[in-house]
Amino acid sequence: MGNQPDMILPKTYDTLWLRLLTKAKVLLEAINELEALPASNVLRFKALNSLMGLYTNLQADQDLDAQDQELIARLSRIYRQEMN
Repeated sequence: MGNQPDMILPKTYDTLWLRLLTKAKVLLEAINELEALPASNVLRFKALNSLMGLYTNLQADQDLDAQDQELIARLSRIYRQEMN
């Protein structure tokens, strides 16, 4: 198992929810796709609500790497837009 490449999910609407559960570059790309969905999209609404928990947890962490800091910045911007 150690030498097998990471499984790569296709970038489709059907895999968006799963890709939102990943980390780093894949997660940030999935967030881009999520943002592009219409505000009325149910997946968008549910995913943003779920990501709010991640955002809250990351903000409480004092030892964040650069990717987590980028994620916090992205989610913060999204939530500010959603509140307007």
